[in-house]
Amino acid sequence: MPAGIAQLADELRRLLGRRYPEFVYRAGAEIGDSEVPIFVFHHIVEGLFEQILRYLTENGYRTIDCDEYVDWLEGGGKLPPRSVLLAIDDGHESIRQYGYPLLKRFDCRATVFLVVGYLRDRPRQPPHLKEPGFYNLLYWEEIEEMQRSEHLDFQSHGLYHHQVFDDAEPIGFFDAPKSTSFFDWVLPHGFEERVRDDSITECLGLPIFRHRSYFESRRRFLDDEEIRESMLGRVRELGGAAFLRTGRRAQGVLRRVYEELSRGRASGRMQPAEETLAEIRHDLEHSRELLEQRLGKPVRHFCFPYSLYCQPVLELVRETGYRSSFIGTHPSRRSNTRGADPYTTVRLNNDYLRCLPGQGRRGIAAVLADKVRHRLAGSKVP
Repeated sequence: MPAGIAQLADELRRLLGRRYPEFVYRAGAEIGDSEVPIFVFHHIVEGLFEQILRYLTENGYRTIDCDEYVDWLEGGGKLPPRSVLLAIDDGHESIRQYGYPLLKRFDCRATVFLVVGYLRDRPRQPPHLKEPGFYNLLYWEEIEEMQRSEHLDFQSHGLYHHQVFDDAEPIGFFDAPKSTSFFDWVLPHGFEERVRDDSITECLGLPIFRHRSYFESRRRFLDDEEIRESMLGRVRELGGAAFLRTGRRAQGVLRRVYEELSRGRASGRMQPAEETLAEIRHDLEHSRELLEQRLGKPVRHFCFPYSLYCQPVLELVRETGYRSSFIGTHPSRRSNTRGADPYTTVRLNNDYLRCLPGQGRRGIAAVLADKVRHRLAGSKVP
């Protein structure tokens, strides 16, 4: 099943399981001072974001930040009715291009959760990249400028956002990726800096194993470095990217090469759980430290990449000093109501925002029809 269709099927199951707030399902289900809906964006699409901000302002909604939200959640602050929080994940350059000007125009606020380890200072001269638009994150100077305004706040999305190996059986070999969201690529431990420096060619042919989100994984598979380097050398000998463009043929050849190299030896090792958790603790602490040093303000909120986590990691978020953590949907929590756990804060995709009560509200049938069109067309949902 194509990934987009599988995602749509998962979303339909959540809808049918009543995992979303009541206003999604029923017109007239007003939100008052007992509920704060949170909506998540990734890429900012100019026209769509303008429509959303206009809908909020014309219908009397107020956008708040994470500190206000947690103060209210814990009973220490009062919010006016129709308060919402806008969250933007990753830190794509479209925030500077479209999001920031529109937030200023409509006098709204949003919180950006940054993939901190991949952030750079702006180069003195534009880098020459073989892949146009490869580096599509904000630069530090842009983040610092926007943080000084009252319209954007920046919090942590972790150092690298990545998925990690959790099994010793290879499922394929790294090819020239179609996605420009390089922080989503599945690569071995320690390859973050190579990707950060645009060295895609140094990754071609790497074995890829079954994987899952870093923050939901209790143990990590560390593949054998000698086999890995031998695979990289073999791909260069075979023609590099041109060889990999032969698709299934190249993948078949590389599997035979990998089997030859790994015959009679361990292909890697499973990292002990305590070692994995120690690395995750470092990720949580260091991403916050980097942000605080650059922005000169406390960083108190964390967003789980892919909305995935496990209980030991949730405890680490508390222990490392964050006031809250943000996920997607939750089986026993439909919305964010006063007194709820700030570390399992739930969020909706932004296409449900127009289900909020107001003039021009869209019903769930219209939202679902748009989702189906996007998924069938293979479009990226913002």
